[in-house]
Amino acid sequence: MVSRIERGAVASWFWTVDRFLLFAFVVLILLGFMLSFSASPAVAERIWS
Repeated sequence: MVSRIERGAVASWFWTVDRFLLFAFVVLILLGFMLSFSASPAVAERIWS
């Protein structure tokens, strides 16, 4: 965890970012990544058949 006493660029960004929005963004990216991999075999099967 980043300390509030630190004043580096990453620490400053970490304490000013909206953590809920960041978490939601990461979840959406991971969900999209997972869905793209789960759809790929079905699409490949349809294209090659």
